[in-house]
Amino acid sequence: MAIYGDEIPRLAIMGHPNAGKSSVVATLTENDRIAIDQRAGTTTESDFYPVIIDGQTVIEFIDTPGFQNPGAILEWFQAHQELRDLPREFVKTFRYDPLFSHDCSLLEPVAAGAGMILVVDGSKRIKEKDRIEIELMRLTARPRMAILNNLTNETRHMAQWQDTLSKGFNSVREFNAHRATYGERIKLLKALRSMDQRWEERLARTIDAFQRDWDRRTDQAVDTILGLMKDALELRVSKT
Repeated sequence: MAIYGDEIPRLAIMGHPNAGKSSVVATLTENDRIAIDQRAGTTTESDFYPVIIDGQTVIEFIDTPGFQNPGAILEWFQAHQELRDLPREFVKTFRYDPLFSHDCSLLEPVAAGAGMILVVDGSKRIKEKDRIEIELMRLTARPRMAILNNLTNETRHMAQWQDTLSKGFNSVREFNAHRATYGERIKLLKALRSMDQRWEERLARTIDAFQRDWDRRTDQAVDTILGLMKDALELRVSKT
């Protein structure tokens, strides 16, 4: 599966459990059917969420399970760096290993060519597990972006996150999935173009489709408001 040329951009949303991955996908796709739970591990397999405008899929986000064995994956990657495509070879090797069932589900879209978006909770300090995940994602050699999804008002760790993530990702963005405006969604989509130059034309069309759709929805809202105001102003009530 290619992500270039005429294929739609496909992006796997990754990260450890309970970092807000599903919330990011739900916000970007405006899909309120995506399960969002405060308990870790709500997502147990990869789910595909296309964004459809005017009957056409313009971009697809893949909500993946959290990393279960990042240390073991990184060790395998480092021991097999001579391989041409590490994600594909890892999935091929461990597809039927129960120990890596969730990890293979996570890496299958990447093995098939999807880009990656790592979601982290910027309100928490960086742990060794985070550094392991960042390094193994770097070794995939796929286009990748990191999103700082700050789940609280705590900001003292943000600078350290920015510095650490900038060493392993094409782009690092702050994006609060629960408070993001439509404008912030558009900015995030525009930032995706920096992940890989070959995406620029397709993502430009995607962003244009989003903006046209928003304009249409705004016009519909205005028409609805005007209609309600007209009905209210023309209302006549007679009673004895």
